[in-house]
Amino acid sequence: MSGSSNRGFIGDCLARAVIVASLPTVVTGSDAPPQATIAKLPTLHCVRQLRELTVGESKRGYPLDFRGVITYFDYAHGDIFLQDATGGVYIDPPPVAPPLKTGLYVEIRGISRPSDFMSDVAKPEIKILGESSQPRAEPVSAQELPSGGHDCQRVQVEGIVRSVAPHEGGVMLDITTGAVQFKAYVPQVKNSPSDLVDAHVRIRGTCGGFYNSRDQFIAVEILVPNFADIQVIGSPPGNYAALPIGSIRTILHANRSQNFVHRVRVQGVVTLQCPGRSLFIHGLDVGLLVKTRQATPLHVGDLVNVAGFPALGDYGPVLQDAIFWPSGTAKIPEPVSVSALQALTGNFDAELVRISARLVERSQKQGYQSLVLQSEKTIFDAELEDSGGKQLLGQVDIGSQVQLTGICSIRVNENREPNGFTILLRSPADITVLQRPSWWTLQHALAVLGVTGIIILAVLTWVMSLRRRVRDAQRQFTAFMDNSPAFAFLKDADGRYLYANKPLKHLLHSEMQGKTAFDWMSSEAANEYRAHDLQVLSTGAPADFTESALIDGRTRHLWTFKFPVEISGRRLLGGVAVDITERKRTEAELEKAKEAAEAASRAKSEFLANMSHEIRTPMNGILGMAGLALEAEDREEQREYLGDVITSADSLLALLNDILDLSKIEAGRMELQLVPTSISGVIEEVAHFLRAAATKKQLQLTWSVSPDIPQTVLADALRLRQVLLNLVGNAIKFTDEGSIEVRGDLQSQDERSACIRFSVRDTGPGIPEEKQQLIFESFRQADGSTTRKHGGTGLGLSISLHLVKMMAGTIWVRSRPGAGSTFSFNAQFSRVPSANQYNGLPVNGEVDLPSAKPAVILK
Repeated sequence: MSGSSNRGFIGDCLARAVIVASLPTVVTGSDAPPQATIAKLPTLHCVRQLRELTVGESKRGYPLDFRGVITYFDYAHGDIFLQDATGGVYIDPPPVAPPLKTGLYVEIRGISRPSDFMSDVAKPEIKILGESSQPRAEPVSAQELPSGGHDCQRVQVEGIVRSVAPHEGGVMLDITTGAVQFKAYVPQVKNSPSDLVDAHVRIRGTCGGFYNSRDQFIAVEILVPNFADIQVIGSPPGNYAALPIGSIRTILHANRSQNFVHRVRVQGVVTLQCPGRSLFIHGLDVGLLVKTRQATPLHVGDLVNVAGFPALGDYGPVLQDAIFWPSGTAKIPEPVSVSALQALTGNFDAELVRISARLVERSQKQGYQSLVLQSEKTIFDAELEDSGGKQLLGQVDIGSQVQLTGICSIRVNENREPNGFTILLRSPADITVLQRPSWWTLQHALAVLGVTGIIILAVLTWVMSLRRRVRDAQRQFTAFMDNSPAFAFLKDADGRYLYANKPLKHLLHSEMQGKTAFDWMSSEAANEYRAHDLQVLSTGAPADFTESALIDGRTRHLWTFKFPVEISGRRLLGGVAVDITERKRTEAELEKAKEAAEAASRAKSEFLANMSHEIRTPMNGILGMAGLALEAEDREEQREYLGDVITSADSLLALLNDILDLSKIEAGRMELQLVPTSISGVIEEVAHFLRAAATKKQLQLTWSVSPDIPQTVLADALRLRQVLLNLVGNAIKFTDEGSIEVRGDLQSQDERSACIRFSVRDTGPGIPEEKQQLIFESFRQADGSTTRKHGGTGLGLSISLHLVKMMAGTIWVRSRPGAGSTFSFNAQFSRVPSANQYNGLPVNGEVDLPSAKPAVILK
């Protein structure tokens, strides 16, 4: 929102507010922050200032005092949102439910607290001032919502309603716009409206979101105060039975005459139903998965009409949020006989198929039974819901050759390529045993081996002694490696860990056997790690490396010695690593300390050079002019020399004052003395004070003050004058010809305070962009050399920056080389209600110069 619209909104709110009680209602959060802590930080008076805080700044608990409108209130879920002209914010709910509602105009006092996306208002004190209309909902596209730029603000967005369902005492709507899907929640609704599904709606509400346990944004949610904020701009079909019947085969086919925003109607024969979850139908030699919450019971062979939203499933198209109604019966389609390899092509997804395979394993899971089968080299599974089929599946022996009839459901990888499939069985009758397993099963073979083992047990007795000695040696080796401060490991040629000692397992909190570096490192670090492995394996020569990895959220540096190991003709890779993180950290700290020392040395040298130059110049002037005055006999000549002495002494005193002011600021002892002050009077004094300097350089100096600035405000006139003198003095010093303009404008105001912007524009040489931030640092100038054209210590702008911050304002510069400069700052002043308006003081003025052109007065 622009600055002008912000001010207009505040005026609107104040004009339309209706005070509902003689005394305002105040709701206070528990555990108010200590006043001593808050007093150290400036008070923020608008939401924009709060949103601009960094996480570190927000943790400091800045005091907050601003007004706005309650845009959403749902205490049961801990949701209170407020919006002023500069933005929206979330408010921590007080321990006791406040008497709030949407549309109240309130004053909020509290402290800043970092949150999921931005800073929130913590420990609030809420004062109800009256009622107001809701802020204007900004129209946005659904694609803009996930950016977070509209978080906590009222927005207006359009979309198609996919579903409406009760949710935690209210109603949750699933809405789709193009490829973006988001949710809208309406609190405290008893009956869910059913006529919104498939409607094109325009929603106004507060933009929020869902976050996971790590405070990461995962979904958009619009918080809607009530259904009055949901406008139907496109009604859903009144009768889905009147829709034309589409072809299952052409769902999601590219066609300019089709769009898939609304529900489409198809017709097919039921091949499988999971009531309340899904439905499979078959039509025109094509199968289709239908996702529906409707639990109306159907039978295989029923002819049904389905109306649903087309969407892309795991592999093929599906209909989501669908409804259906039966329209008779039809012939059950014949299952297609396929092989496992044919099923893996994906051409039979959602189709009724028949396949033969060998039963490898069976298991019982919650809600369904599972079979693992093998056909040639392909492993797949089959599932049957728990509905009376336990006994039959239990009678199918492991190893049996069976024939399955069911729905083929394709599984895909991350590239949506088929990598497996599941046969969804409709009933136990879909399993036919073709051949029982032979007696020579795995269990029988184990029994034979057991008998054989008893016979040869005596022969193997001597092996036990050998194994005992091996175990003792292994225990000694393991104890040695596990108590070593170094990390030791052994890997195969593919990079899989065959062994890792205890310190390495403890470091990674995992058993390492069978894993690779890609399981605990980032891809970039693991690739580098693997390259080192391959180097040692290919050359056969040991080598040491310094490797880094992110472990437990912290970067660890390891010095690793890797060497080849030959075991039974296999070349393996052994390694020993030492954690050198602390050494690296110490080295980095030493390097940082070295750089800081060098920077301090450079700053000291530059400071001494500047100070010696700036102090020597007025001191030379004082000594030289004093000497000339002693030698002069003429009284007028002596007065001229003594005047030069006073000028040099003033320069030296100004330098000392700047240094003392800076030391006060850095020591935290600088305080503002607030007294009733005339802004126009201060600007006029500055202009008159510097008139002589401008006249001397033949410069045109003008000043103006906006007439809507309050005549009297509470301000530290001395420090405000000091800032303006610095800026105007610099403009005169660096401008050789042209003009200098000083302006005071009202930026914003309310009943208690006013924000005033001051600007000083000159026609000087301008400042390069790379120097514009440097000039606000202590002892720094755009030209810091001792041979520069213009003198100065570089303290004036630094002191001005600190003084402006103490006035709850900011200072900045806009400049281009050759086009002059404009230094601006704003400051927050409290109003003086009893002050008379203007009292006849001027609001603009001009310093007349003898040889300058007439000044242009800006009003």
